[in-house]
Amino acid sequence: MTPHDERTWLADRQPRPSSPDAEATARARAALLAHAAPEPLAAVDHDGRRAAPSGRTRRALPRILGLAAVAAVAAVVVTSVLPSGGGPGDGDLLAPRAAEAAPLVVLARNIQAHPAAAGDATLVRLHHEYPGEPSVDRVDLFFDDGRYLYAPSLEKLRHTTAVKEPTGAHTQRKLAAAAAAADLPPARAVRGMIQADSPPGFPDHMGEPGLPHADEVSAEERAAGRRTSAQLRTDPKRRAELVENVLWGNTMDALVAGAGRADVRAGAMKLLATSPTVKVTKDTVAGRDVLHVTETSFADGYTETLTVDGGTGVITKMTGGVAGQPPSVTVDYDVERVTGADTLGR
Repeated sequence: MTPHDERTWLADRQPRPSSPDAEATARARAALLAHAAPEPLAAVDHDGRRAAPSGRTRRALPRILGLAAVAAVAAVVVTSVLPSGGGPGDGDLLAPRAAEAAPLVVLARNIQAHPAAAGDATLVRLHHEYPGEPSVDRVDLFFDDGRYLYAPSLEKLRHTTAVKEPTGAHTQRKLAAAAAAADLPPARAVRGMIQADSPPGFPDHMGEPGLPHADEVSAEERAAGRRTSAQLRTDPKRRAELVENVLWGNTMDALVAGAGRADVRAGAMKLLATSPTVKVTKDTVAGRDVLHVTETSFADGYTETLTVDGGTGVITKMTGGVAGQPPSVTVDYDVERVTGADTLGR
């Protein structure tokens, strides 16, 4: 047998490798992404003070979800589940979303590479548009310690003394969860954000006695929570729907209230990158690169889209509506990082 014949004989008997499955492919792509050097998406300011070159931008009211509200949003259609904390899989990339959400991962790294802006609060001017209704303007001031004030104008804000509670406590927990998410494994980050503002025991044990913060809701809501939890334990699809809704709402609230903070924006981008129902597209608006981040999980074709600056991650717009129809709500945001006492003139 000649050397050529030997090589042919060996080649004919070499095992044929099987094709990698979708999960293995996604993890390989994600691993490459994790080691890739982040490239800037846009040459823009990174101090968080300007969300757009011109125009008004505003913020929506924080979403406070009680036990009764959980039952009301059960029709939302999503596909994620609440991850367990502390397990060996917490450090794993969430395939295949980690690869598909590359723009959000890269943006988060870009944000983390820049120093924190000065100040102790985020000032947000909001402009709401609803079809067939008068537009609404508002000014919000979110302190890093959770204090929150709002008024129809900056002048009236300066005469506002009441700090809104329990909204401030809810906001503080969501800001802390988003900031922590920037450096946590995905599963732990998601769990932390969900637990930052959800009914006690959400989603499987709501309304049970002895839960932390259980005294914040009424007896009627606790009873409703127990009934809902019993259903969720036997209906994985409905359970996943509510979990995804809470993750999206809490992350959006943190992204707005912490728009002046780089750590919060970076964490919010990483949280949104874990969702299997979030879609990301690149665009240019008024000469600046932006990302449109769309939650596609809602019922009846409804979606919500957050538009964020492609270099800073600062939110500039939220649009909600059904594809092919006029938006049912549009909110513009104008964000500044400020020192609260100077803004209030105190």
